[in-house]
Amino acid sequence: MLHDVISAIEHKLNAALIRRFPANQNWVVSSDPLDAAGNPRPELYHKLVLTLVNIEEERAATSPAQTQSRGVGQESLTLQMNLNLYVLLSAQFDGNYADGLKLLSAAMTVLRTDPVLTPQNTPNLPDLIDRLSIELSNTDLADIRDIWASLGMPAKPCVLYKIRGLFGDLDKAIDVGGPVRAVPTDN
Repeated sequence: MLHDVISAIEHKLNAALIRRFPANQNWVVSSDPLDAAGNPRPELYHKLVLTLVNIEEERAATSPAQTQSRGVGQESLTLQMNLNLYVLLSAQFDGNYADGLKLLSAAMTVLRTDPVLTPQNTPNLPDLIDRLSIELSNTDLADIRDIWASLGMPAKPCVLYKIRGLFGDLDKAIDVGGPVRAVPTDN
């Protein structure tokens, strides 16, 4: 589910950026900026990179479980959680700083002008998600420095977004069996 949400945002940004900056490549990728050995990934050069850096539960809102019918006599229980995903959007444009800033600015404009994702405006949003809101996270320089240090990289031009939403079970629904047909009684 998490990957699907980030991929939906990646797809939305790429569609908008390719219209504005035509290219034979995607401008945005979702990835860890480093490979397993801790080296920068060369395939990310000249890209904007979406990296999930934190997940927190939104405690202020409650989210009940939902029962859905999956056919005659089949029901499933979907556990839901209000989550905040923190996603770093960074410009990996070594040697071409101005282009990186142009693309980062354009991506910020896309997310600012269309900050609510629904199945209607984001067709590849996962089925269990009805609505996501995207907002700029006001993060101070010390926190940004800590994020880059935890990623093991020098700081790059970036922006941190908070994605709020009601998420269904992160992987699957729980089968709760069929409907009750009769209740046994002791006579």
